[in-house]
Amino acid sequence: RLITFDSDSLTIMIKIDQNRNGTVRLDGWLTPPASHPIELRTMDGSMVTASDDGGRFALDGIRPGMAQLVVRPNDPQSAERGRTVTTPSIVL
Repeated sequence: RLITFDSDSLTIMIKIDQNRNGTVRLDGWLTPPASHPIELRTMDGSMVTASDDGGRFALDGIRPGMAQLVVRPNDPQSAERGRTVTTPSIVL
């Protein structure tokens, strides 16, 4: 599945793949591309990663269920121009 979230400051596209063991792998891309801290909130807790300079990120071994992504600006200058982007909850 491919899902796109669009906001005034950021577009987040994610690809969701089912692993053989029943967990989920999430591959994502940010536009405009940049390195940002990323949090995946689930019923089991949070997983954290960061996008690379090209805006790419991945999380693996996620248990299926409700989830929400949070992308935060990485530096004080971008925090003034940008803001934290939180997606609606989705089912993985």
